[in-house]
Amino acid sequence: MDLWQANIPRPLSGLANHLPEHSPNPSATEPGSTRADSLASLLDLVEGLRGTVIRELDVLGRDELLTVASAISEVTAIANNAANALAPVNRLPAELLAIILKYAAEYDERIAFTKAGYPRLPEKVRYRDVINLTHVCSRWRSVSLALPALWTRVDDDNNVRLDTFLARCGSMPLAVVVSSTPCSASYLKASLQSNGLRARRLDINLDYVGMSIEFDGSALECFTLTATLPDGENSDEVIYSILTQGAPRLKALALNIFMSAWTPRGITFAALTHFYLRQDFSTVQPDTLTQTLTSLLGNMPLLESAHFCSSPPAESSMFNWAQYPQSRYTVLFPLLHLRRLVFVDWDAIDAFRFLSLLQMSEDVFVRVDTSSPIGWPSVNNLQAVTFLDSASRLEIVDINQVFRIVAETPKRAGLWMQTQGPGHIDKVLFSLLPDSLLATVHTLHICTEDAVDLLQCLLHMPSLATLNVLTPLGSSGDYSAALLSLLTCRYSQDPSSPICPKLVSLGIQATTWEWELEDIPGTPAVKMAASRARMGRPLDRFTFHAPDFLYGSDSESENEDSRREAGYRVLCRVFKRVKKYVRVLDLGPDGDVCPFVMSAEWENPEVEKYWHVPPEDQPRYRALEP
Repeated sequence: MDLWQANIPRPLSGLANHLPEHSPNPSATEPGSTRADSLASLLDLVEGLRGTVIRELDVLGRDELLTVASAISEVTAIANNAANALAPVNRLPAELLAIILKYAAEYDERIAFTKAGYPRLPEKVRYRDVINLTHVCSRWRSVSLALPALWTRVDDDNNVRLDTFLARCGSMPLAVVVSSTPCSASYLKASLQSNGLRARRLDINLDYVGMSIEFDGSALECFTLTATLPDGENSDEVIYSILTQGAPRLKALALNIFMSAWTPRGITFAALTHFYLRQDFSTVQPDTLTQTLTSLLGNMPLLESAHFCSSPPAESSMFNWAQYPQSRYTVLFPLLHLRRLVFVDWDAIDAFRFLSLLQMSEDVFVRVDTSSPIGWPSVNNLQAVTFLDSASRLEIVDINQVFRIVAETPKRAGLWMQTQGPGHIDKVLFSLLPDSLLATVHTLHICTEDAVDLLQCLLHMPSLATLNVLTPLGSSGDYSAALLSLLTCRYSQDPSSPICPKLVSLGIQATTWEWELEDIPGTPAVKMAASRARMGRPLDRFTFHAPDFLYGSDSESENEDSRREAGYRVLCRVFKRVKKYVRVLDLGPDGDVCPFVMSAEWENPEVEKYWHVPPEDQPRYRALEP
């Protein structure tokens, strides 16, 4: 009775007189009382109250009804809170609930770069999930507010929200996003300093001049800067204002600098493992660029992943190689922890000459991916790779303006070079990969328009065991016949041995148009298999697939499937005699004999541990278009 009458004004005294007495139910307190008895007593009380309210509706005004509703809501809240307290999730200890809430509020805080140098805007903190957790119930709210880890991601988008988050995060290091106006950035800086807080992650998008940002970098683990400044401006001072006092814990540094230059001025990155640099090198003097990269890598002893992107000048080298003449090519930078090194949109000549200055371990993957072709006069300037001492698998593509070399070793290391063609295989391959490395190749996938290029490759691969060839689209049977004839050749040094003496598996995928019967290289295949068998070097497996080979009249009565089946029967008849010299003869109208599929070794999520690189910077095979 007291609970209700305390909230009922004088005009409602009549209602109060009709309310049922709110006294303890004797049966609920006596020994032996049951939960059913308590529930029945409470429901009777509620039903009596409902009837009383209905009877008094005509004599009550709006304010009085709102007062009654407020009193009833208070009781309802008490019941709801009691019910929520009995829910299974709220029976968990606060420590376990805190772990669940922290997991529920987690999200990917890595920013995503774009090829133009800008992050995907807007780059703001996703605060809504955290706030929603505090609106579920009173217990979730109390646990959430007492959990500083939930409130450590802040931005400069809303000053009121910023103050709220800073008040709740305690003294934990923060993840800070700066991408608004200088005024809001200044408020963020002042708020952090006044609260004595430090940032563990700092993402800055700088697109205006005169922005002054000074943060305590002593706790920084990740720092990303995207700067899109006018000509003549640079972001040096912004970087220095954060790193000049040192960043002993910095593990990841990304500089997305558009039309600017930056030099580290002797800063040491003793703990850095991940580095991303996108810079418009076309506006940077070669002397400056050489100084920048050499001073950077010389101060990153623990570097594991480096990603360099650029917009190189079209007609000149990015580097002042006069500082490093040929006679002085020695190891300048030991990077023995390096596992991934990527050059995107670099001049290939510059990339490999720069590689020659590095000392790397035997388990590093290097990718040079550019849309610029290697000019014929520049091929002789390529520097041979020294970080690979063997190659178990080699892939070569030189067709339709796609030039690619992929070499992989058993030691989880590899080289990837992809440019626009033509690539001049006879020059590029042998300039990049020394004979000692080519001699270890046992698997070769190749597609080239010139069979002579293929011969040059095979002459340097005495250990080759598996050869798969994709013939150029639209080529006649002469290409396959030339290939088969090559494999009957003998070494001039050892006339008793054929080229590739360890070859046991040969696969040819003929991408044909409309072949004629005489185009099928059955006779050269028989001669090749017989010749190698006589020299004691027989093939174990011979595969020939012609997915587009149709045989028969092109009439409405014969559909494509029936003509393809007829083509398969022709292949079986033409290559029948090869079976005499090989253990396995695999013929077919379809199948992927020479798959150019990127190895999973090149897909390493560790590279994107701290940020997302643009899709254009990801490793991907350029299609072999006709």
